[in-house]
Amino acid sequence: MSEQKIVLVTGCSTGIGLKTAVKLAKHESKRFKVYATMRSLEKKGALEEEGGDSLGKTLFVEQLDVSKDDSITNAVDKIVAKEGKIDILVNNAGIGRYGPAELETDEALQSVFATNVFGPIKLTRKLLPSWKEKESGHVLTVTSVAGLIGMAFASTYAATKFAVEGHHEALAMELIPFENVNATLIEPGPVATPFAHNADINQDVAKDTDQKTAETFQTMFKKTMESFEGKWQQPEEIADVILEAITASKPHVRYSTNRFMEDFLKQKYVDLTGDSLLQTTTERLKK
Repeated sequence: MSEQKIVLVTGCSTGIGLKTAVKLAKHESKRFKVYATMRSLEKKGALEEEGGDSLGKTLFVEQLDVSKDDSITNAVDKIVAKEGKIDILVNNAGIGRYGPAELETDEALQSVFATNVFGPIKLTRKLLPSWKEKESGHVLTVTSVAGLIGMAFASTYAATKFAVEGHHEALAMELIPFENVNATLIEPGPVATPFAHNADINQDVAKDTDQKTAETFQTMFKKTMESFEGKWQQPEEIADVILEAITASKPHVRYSTNRFMEDFLKQKYVDLTGDSLLQTTTERLKK
């Protein structure tokens, strides 16, 4: 067996993070030793249950709150002290937030950016020097199609995902001299995970904003959910894509996981004015 790769995965209490950690830990090659992390260890039950016999062998659970600098330092230092390295980082922890832009508070903005942007960037920054020194390492960050196309009433969430997309795209170019150090973006569309249910969605906006905005929000939310009907992916599918990227001899910068979103992406990237996306949204509101 080749040398085991030490993998750090964030946001593993449910969904994509849980499925990814378990899939890697249970890989038949035994090539991965996975440190599955989460903000609260009180939520580790589902991970441990699915991890089964791999617990304590190729799967280990650690506390890590990506929005806290000391938590990042403690988790990384603990793993490196034990293993001597971290080869692969999967940035998966994230917060969803939806509602009218003018209702955002400073506290909410800081919280979402701390988890969705600063956490992944700080974790990546902490590991880059050792990866460059040995010319081997891989960061994979789960973003969203909302990091490529702005979506109505998801301004803060989209902003965070756009930010990470820009960071990793630039980083991938920066890493060209280091042949085996890679930065990859995993871009799901709608995924059937607790993330969607846990997102901070302000659906009772009528009392806080104007009538036209409130009505538009309710209509857009309904139409968006209808457009996703039958197109939700399971978190296992995203975990499969992450495994594909990790095991690729030359991983792509981007992996779009949901084929039905490709038409939207192509629409944006052939129209540099952005007008076609506004027209599509306008037509959706009329239906």
